[in-house]
Amino acid sequence: MAIIELILIPAILMGVLVNVMVCVTIILLPQYYQDLMHYTASLTGLALASRVVACVALFFIGKLCQMYDLRLLIASGFVFIGTSIAMCANLNLQSSPTAIILSNVLFGIGSVFALVPISALALGTLPKDKIPDAAGIHSLSKCVTGSMFTSLASSFAISLSQVHQTYLLKNMSVYNPVFVKHFSVLKGFFMHNLPSISAARKANAMLYKQLLVQAKLSAFADLFQFAALVTFLVIPLVFLLKVNFAKQKQI
Repeated sequence: MAIIELILIPAILMGVLVNVMVCVTIILLPQYYQDLMHYTASLTGLALASRVVACVALFFIGKLCQMYDLRLLIASGFVFIGTSIAMCANLNLQSSPTAIILSNVLFGIGSVFALVPISALALGTLPKDKIPDAAGIHSLSKCVTGSMFTSLASSFAISLSQVHQTYLLKNMSVYNPVFVKHFSVLKGFFMHNLPSISAARKANAMLYKQLLVQAKLSAFADLFQFAALVTFLVIPLVFLLKVNFAKQKQI
C-alpha cells in the first residue's frame, strides 16, 4: 500500500466506475435489444459497434490532456456516459435505431474522455519507479470489479423482473376493467378459429407474455436509471482530485 499515493486511490475508483458502467451496459444492452426489441444478433452487434465511432476521439484526447485540466475532461466524460445511460433508461419497444445508435456513440465518447485522463492522472503524475506497480493495481481493480458487476447486473435484472412481474400480476384480474376489455377482444379474435375455452387460454397466454415483456422492460429501466444516477453523482467529486499541472504538461 505504500506505493499508492493519495492521488492514485480516487483515480482508481473513478476508473473502476467507468469500467463497471462499460461492463454493465455491454451485458444488459444485448439482452435488451434481442429479448425485448427482437433485434437479430447482427443488428445488436451493429448497434453496439457504433461505440467504435468514438475511437476517433483517441486521436486528439492526448493533446487535450496537455491543454486542459484533467478533471474537466473526466467530468465531461462522466456527463456523456450518464446521458447515454439515461437515454437507455428511456428506451421503449418503439425506440428508433437513431436513438439507440446515438446513446452508444455518446457512451463511447464519454469512455474515451473519462478513461484516458483518469489513466493519465493515476499513472502519469506518479514517480517513474512507482508506475509499474500502480499500473498493475489499476488494471487488477478494473478486471476484478468488471467481472463482479457483470454477474451482478444479470442477477439484478432477473430479480427486478420478478419483482415487477409480481406487481403487474395484480392488474390481471376480473376486477380490472382494462384487463377485462383486452381479454374480451383477444378472446373474440381467437374464437374465429378456436373453441371458447381454447380461445380464453390463448388470450390469457398472450396477455401474460406481454406482462413478462413489460416486467423485463421495467427492470432494465430501473438498472439504467440507477447507473445514470451514480454516474452523475460522481461528477462533483471529480473536482476534488488533485492534479500536478507541472507533470500534466509532460504527459
